[in-house]
Amino acid sequence: MKQKIIEVLIALLGLIWLPATAQDKERLEIVGHVFENIGKTPLQGTMVRLLDAKGTAIDSMKTRGGVQNGNIIKYKSEFSFSVPRTEGTRYIIEADATGYETGYMEFTVRDLGRRETVKELPTIYLIRAKQLQEVTVTASKVKFYHKLDTLVYDASAFQLAEGSMLDALVNQLPGVELKDNGQIYVNGRFVESLLLNGRDFFGKDNQLMLDNLGAYAVKDISVYERAGKKSEFYGKDMGDKDFVMDVRLKKEYQQGWMVNLEGGGGTEDRYMGRAFGLYFTPYSQIALFGGINNINDQRKPGQNTTWTPESAPKGNQKVSQAGIDYNVSFNRSQDMLQGNVTFAQITDKQMVTTERTNLLTSGNTYDYQYSRAQMRTTQIKQYNEINFKRKYVATSIGERMNYTKYENNNSYSAATFDEEKQTMNREIIDDIYSEAYVDMRNGLINRSLQNNIQDGHQLNVALNYSNYIKFKKNSDSFSYDFSGQYNEDKSDWFKNYSINYGDDSTPAHKQNEYYNRPNKSYTFNAHAGYTYWLNDSRYIQPEYYFTHQTRDKDSQRYLLDRLEDEGVFGSLPVGYLSALDSDNSFTSRYQDNTHQLSIRISSTFGKHFYLVATPQVYIFDQSLDYRRGGKFYHVDRHTNSFALAAWTHMTYQFDFKEDPFMGSQPMQILKLSYLITPRTPDLAYLIPITDATDPLNIYEGVESLDNERLHKIELTWEMKPRNAFGNTLMLGYYITENMLTRGYSYNTQTGVRTIRSYNTNGNWNRFINNTLSWQFGSKKQFSLSSISRAEQSYMSDMIGMDMTEPVKSTVKNWFLTENLKIDWQLGKQKLGLRADVIWRDTRSTREDFTPFQATTLNYGVTGVFKLPANFGFSTDLTCYTRQGYADNTLHTTDVVWNARLSYTAFKGRWVFMLDGFDILNQLSNVTYGINAQARTVTYTNVLPRYAMLHAQYRFNIQPKKR
Repeated sequence: MKQKIIEVLIALLGLIWLPATAQDKERLEIVGHVFENIGKTPLQGTMVRLLDAKGTAIDSMKTRGGVQNGNIIKYKSEFSFSVPRTEGTRYIIEADATGYETGYMEFTVRDLGRRETVKELPTIYLIRAKQLQEVTVTASKVKFYHKLDTLVYDASAFQLAEGSMLDALVNQLPGVELKDNGQIYVNGRFVESLLLNGRDFFGKDNQLMLDNLGAYAVKDISVYERAGKKSEFYGKDMGDKDFVMDVRLKKEYQQGWMVNLEGGGGTEDRYMGRAFGLYFTPYSQIALFGGINNINDQRKPGQNTTWTPESAPKGNQKVSQAGIDYNVSFNRSQDMLQGNVTFAQITDKQMVTTERTNLLTSGNTYDYQYSRAQMRTTQIKQYNEINFKRKYVATSIGERMNYTKYENNNSYSAATFDEEKQTMNREIIDDIYSEAYVDMRNGLINRSLQNNIQDGHQLNVALNYSNYIKFKKNSDSFSYDFSGQYNEDKSDWFKNYSINYGDDSTPAHKQNEYYNRPNKSYTFNAHAGYTYWLNDSRYIQPEYYFTHQTRDKDSQRYLLDRLEDEGVFGSLPVGYLSALDSDNSFTSRYQDNTHQLSIRISSTFGKHFYLVATPQVYIFDQSLDYRRGGKFYHVDRHTNSFALAAWTHMTYQFDFKEDPFMGSQPMQILKLSYLITPRTPDLAYLIPITDATDPLNIYEGVESLDNERLHKIELTWEMKPRNAFGNTLMLGYYITENMLTRGYSYNTQTGVRTIRSYNTNGNWNRFINNTLSWQFGSKKQFSLSSISRAEQSYMSDMIGMDMTEPVKSTVKNWFLTENLKIDWQLGKQKLGLRADVIWRDTRSTREDFTPFQATTLNYGVTGVFKLPANFGFSTDLTCYTRQGYADNTLHTTDVVWNARLSYTAFKGRWVFMLDGFDILNQLSNVTYGINAQARTVTYTNVLPRYAMLHAQYRFNIQPKKR
């Protein structure tokens, strides 16, 4: 297979070297940009004319932004003209934009390099003319449309409940999925960055903007592929694009201060408070936020979300957080300074009961587990970056520091039986060897009790430097970068446990342990690449990457019960060093030198076909020095692997014929992508030792493991008409060669698992996914969003019983899913219907496995209504059902009703809200799960039902007009 891939790539490379046409060699492309003079912001839509020396018009165009044709990127209000390569020819560039004085620039063709095909002009800055009175145009509200390569959502077309934040708006966007963790998918594609007015906002932490930016301030939301720093500087696709969602504010919020405050309290001692402030100028952005709450809940009444009873957060959580984010441009927007600092403290208390049925060939066993945990985490993150851009050089320097301190206490009681118990609780397990529970010991395999106290911290510090260089006489470019990183993870862990087998009340294992684990690592990265342009549409980019990593991982185990005085649990007694368990303590040093050679091949054929291929070769040089129990082990591993990086792909773009339904200038994109990614095994798995520090889970090393390699093949067809309609069809096939997995042998007499690492084959996943968005009706009052998916997967692991060698067990899954939303909006009133269906068919190669088919159906209604006297009402009523399982206990039906009543006062500055969650009191704290190995029932201390009264105050301060 590898040989065929290489042969295909050689053939593609031959296409790239096809000679440029004579016409290409006789022309020169001149490129420039138009910005406004004060804020240095781009002026898209500016009419630019190319004049000869006498002032006669030769050509004209309007500046554009965010457009890509093949590997050429048009960005930031760019214009371009093609002119003859005639030395000494003089041209005049005229730029004319509404509301600005006309700008001019002279350009003479001279001093061209032999292969120079593009000449970049200085930016034209236009001065604002006399202020004209704004005219308001009323039109029917189209919720979304395509503007070339950009998908645009009009925020004013969506009806939201009063007091809604950005998350409520994003949840309503057709074709968009917002996950509970803040991840966003658009037409099935993952959004890598959430931007605010085109600028990064608190790094990759989407939740901060989703929870704190008021939806009332949003003008529109654009989704597009953003050119990376390298592509933006060179003006061409250099393979560093990312898929972004850009939230753009209304004009009145783009200068001055915007402040949003909210606080409230509710039943069950619930409370929340937050503050958010955003300061904007045309060249700077500063955001501050702070908040405190104990809600531990992402639900909002009246919203269509991905929330289900199974995904409800567990435990009682208190959160305190604060932060600042800044982004400042200077020197005519060529230089930029950005960064952020955040602080968070989270306290979490959890009580979890788990009942697990282990599905085994020799007969099922039954686990009953009870745990209590209290966790406290304090985290500080900070990041700063400065970027300089000149005509031929761009430089970026950044630094990052993250510090986390954690304090965790938990206790654990568990027992395994060979028969199912109708009555079981923590008290029974704790006292099962007393006379009161003689009958409960029937079928007992093992009982374990454990207490843990773990305190520690994690530190990450990183520095990076990158340089991009253009050449004056041609279009070639050179780039290099360096980065370094230091990681530290130190913990102190006190562990007290006892394990009994069968009817024996004397513990077979009883330990009072202390672990000291001071781990640290160093990483250095270097990269250099050269881009050789054959012509305007074809280039070859050889690159070299080098990574060095040194990782010191130590674990010192002390058996405190060997001491006469063990002291108080959780503190070190005098003389603890003498209790070192050298046989189960270790020190290790892992070193890795990875060389990566790649060549990026990019070519545009005409106006429609675009090809990118990035074959790579990895050379892994790994070593591990490991010392344990007075013995020294050394593992060397030298391997290489072929890969395809950065989604090698072929793209074909073509237009619809003119169609009343699709609108004018519609577009279709057909894209075939292929990615190969290697992964090396952890060398610690190759150490020939047996680790029995956990008597119920024994780990054994293996002699050898192969590299894992993941193949991803995707075919995507996008329809992008200008009307409010869009469809994306994606077919995918993922294959994993030599998948690294952890298999085990299970002892049915003791409940002990012996765990080893394996390579398995026959692991694959194939799917077809279609995302449809459509707004229709005589007044565009209806909108439909549908996400349909069919998926089949084969996943293998290794399982053995009672000293037999593990054998491969394959689980076969079929999934059919449909997420359907239909909204009807009439003026200020909105009514929505929702239905989510998941059907699964699960089978296994194991003879004792019982195949099953199951259906999960969630359906309901949402509404947002504007009432008289400034009142508003929003609600959602959803029925969550599960059917089809062999075990009737897995069949559930939960009817959940949430509602919000709001009142707006003082010209919209104050919003008072009363929320009710699970009004019908139908949710339980029980969740169910099943896979090939086990059936699990979990009980937690989640509290989904409560009411809350909260108030929101918002205002903005605009600078005085001069």
